Amino acid sequence: MSAKNCCFLIGNLGDDPEYDDTKGAINKKTNKPSGLATFSIAVDRKDMGKDETDWFDIECWGGLAETCAEYLKKGSKVSVMCRVRKDSWKNDSGENRSKIAFTAKDVQFLSSKTD
Repeated sequence: MSAKNCCFLIGNLGDDPEYDDTKGAINKKTNKPSGLATFSIAVDRKDMGKDETDWFDIECWGGLAETCAEYLKKGSKVSVMCRVRKDSWKNDSGENRSKIAFTAKDVQFLSSKTD
C-alpha cells in the first residue's frame, strides 16, 4: 500500500490572508514569483464534552494563493485539503525547534459573499 499525506480541515479564518507576491518559484510564463498567501483557521472540536478550538497555520502558493488573498476575509468558512510536513531548524541560541506546516492543495470557500 502506498503512503498518502493528506489532511482535511474545515474552519473559519482568524484574520484576512497575508499575501506576498515576491515569494515562490518563478512562473515561466510571466517570469514573476508565484506568490504566497498565509492564513490561520480555527477548527472547533469537542474534547471530553468541552468545546475546544485548534488553530492551524495554512500556506498556499501560486494561483491558489492569489485567489485566497483576493476572496477570503476574516471569518470566512473554508474547507482546506492540505499536505502536512514538519519543519525543523536551530534557533539563534542553537536549540532545535520544529513546527508542523500545512500547505493547501485545494481551498473550498464555504461562506457566501453575503455572510
